[in-house]
Amino acid sequence: MSIQAVQSFATEHLKTPVGEPVKGKKNMSRTELWLEKFYKKTTNLPEPFPHELVERLEKYLDNLEEQLVDLSSLLYDHRLEDAHLNSTGIFQSSVFTQQYVDHVLTSEREKMKCCNIEYRYPVQSSQNFIYAGILLAGFFVYFLVIFFSSPER
Repeated sequence: MSIQAVQSFATEHLKTPVGEPVKGKKNMSRTELWLEKFYKKTTNLPEPFPHELVERLEKYLDNLEEQLVDLSSLLYDHRLEDAHLNSTGIFQSSVFTQQYVDHVLTSEREKMKCCNIEYRYPVQSSQNFIYAGILLAGFFVYFLVIFFSSPER
């Protein structure tokens, strides 16, 4: 359920600065793109969550990964009772992680409710015309100086 919730959140809120959906490799979902960003730190995607939230989630996932590795070694050694206890702990940790992700998505969605992002082209200001006038006046003065200081006269 959490992967669909993260995917839904990404589809709803992640846009480029011109309002287009975030694009990446054809075979990767937006969730996978975000996971790639946080593990490889190489993409140029905008960041929807503060780093401390992502780092906390990464710690939870690392902990789950370690527990799964321990479980596999218990199963390999045929220590089934210990593996059963370990799997119960893994299940509880994964439920807690899912609840945490759902909570983060809900709170971030609530924070974003207050705001409406609107994308539009920048409006030309009259300041550009002032700078263009100054530039033209500079060229005019430059050519006047060149013309009157010419040694041919």
